[in-house]
Amino acid sequence: MKKQKIKNVLETILVNKFKLKLINQAHLIANITKMKIQLYNILKKHKFLFSIIKI
Repeated sequence: MKKQKIKNVLETILVNKFKLKLINQAHLIANITKMKIQLYNILKKHKFLFSIIKI
Protein backbone atom coordinates (compact mmCIF):
# COMPACT_ATOMS: atom_id res chain seq x y z
CA MET A 1 0.00 0.00 0.00
CA LYS A 2 2.76 2.43 0.98
CA LYS A 3 4.71 1.67 -2.21
CA GLN A 4 1.64 2.44 -4.33
CA LYS A 5 1.12 5.75 -2.53
CA ILE A 6 4.72 6.81 -3.17
CA LYS A 7 4.32 5.85 -6.82
CA ASN A 8 1.14 7.93 -7.08
CA VAL A 9 2.84 10.93 -5.48
CA LEU A 10 5.80 10.66 -7.87
CA GLU A 11 3.48 10.38 -10.86
CA THR A 12 1.55 13.43 -9.71
CA ILE A 13 4.78 15.42 -9.32
CA LEU A 14 5.93 14.39 -12.82
CA VAL A 15 2.56 15.28 -14.36
CA ASN A 16 2.54 18.66 -12.59
CA LYS A 17 6.08 19.42 -13.76
CA PHE A 18 5.07 18.55 -17.31
CA LYS A 19 1.96 20.75 -17.06
CA LEU A 20 4.04 23.64 -15.76
CA LYS A 21 6.48 23.21 -18.62
CA LEU A 22 3.62 23.30 -21.14
CA ILE A 23 2.07 26.35 -19.47
CA ASN A 24 5.43 28.16 -19.51
CA GLN A 25 5.93 27.33 -23.19
CA ALA A 26 2.42 28.55 -23.97
CA HIS A 27 3.09 31.83 -22.15
CA LEU A 28 6.38 32.22 -24.00
CA ILE A 29 4.69 31.67 -27.36
CA ALA A 30 1.92 34.11 -26.41
CA ASN A 31 4.45 36.75 -25.36
CA ILE A 32 6.46 36.34 -28.59
CA THR A 33 3.26 36.62 -30.62
CA LYS A 34 2.23 39.73 -28.68
CA MET A 35 5.66 41.26 -29.29
CA LYS A 36 5.44 40.48 -33.02
CA ILE A 37 2.01 42.13 -33.20
CA GLN A 38 3.32 45.21 -31.37
CA LEU A 39 6.33 45.36 -33.69
CA TYR A 40 4.07 45.05 -36.71
CA ASN A 41 1.84 47.87 -35.43
CA ILE A 42 4.88 50.09 -34.80
CA LEU A 43 6.17 49.33 -38.29
CA LYS A 44 2.76 50.14 -39.78
CA LYS A 45 2.65 53.48 -37.95
CA HIS A 46 6.15 54.35 -39.12
CA LYS A 47 5.80 52.92 -42.62
CA PHE A 48 6.12 56.40 -44.05
CA LEU A 49 9.41 56.96 -42.21
CA PHE A 50 10.72 53.58 -43.30
CA SER A 51 9.84 54.24 -46.93
CA ILE A 52 11.85 57.48 -46.73
CA ILE A 53 14.81 55.65 -45.15
CA LYS A 54 14.72 52.95 -47.88
CA ILE A 55 15.16 55.62 -50.57
